[in-house]
Amino acid sequence: MKLPIVNNQNEVQIIQHVAGITITKETPQNIAEGYGKECTQCGKCCSLDSGMVLEKDIPALAKFLEISETELKQKYLDENSKFNTFAYKLKRIKPENKPYGKCILFDEKTGCTVHEVKPTHCRVCSTKSKHGEQLSIWFILNYFVNPNDPESIRQYAQYLKTHPTIPGGELEKLVPDPEKLKKILRYELFR
Repeated sequence: MKLPIVNNQNEVQIIQHVAGITITKETPQNIAEGYGKECTQCGKCCSLDSGMVLEKDIPALAKFLEISETELKQKYLDENSKFNTFAYKLKRIKPENKPYGKCILFDEKTGCTVHEVKPTHCRVCSTKSKHGEQLSIWFILNYFVNPNDPESIRQYAQYLKTHPTIPGGELEKLVPDPEKLKKILRYELFR
């Protein structure tokens, strides 16, 4: 399915709408999760990769698995970072010499073993959703891109060279002061 895209003056691709729906950076989480519920539990996502885990997801996962948060982090999570923002990622079980692998919490027979309390990323970013790309970008913008961190903005600017965004994800919207944005992108501003 080809997504409707328009270009702004900086040639950043902006996904305007898919199937009559526009998801923006400001879309409330409960609405984003509603679009992510198009998950059919087919296992495609979980058999090839794993989801990101936010700090706020850890207590529910640990409680559901009946282990401590420390044990959860040690047994099931890898440290990760995106756009200079720290998070965790569920460990993957990788076939030999492969860059991909199934989520450690995925069972081929029963599916996601923590589906009832799956992490925010997994709830929002279903690859089965016709809004999957928009939802993935929404998640990035709301949990990883930090407008107050120049390095986060620089990394996101690099990402935008090869990826589209959604309304509200333009650099000029994230850093509305044009002089500040120029300084960030020229590595003149570090904090």
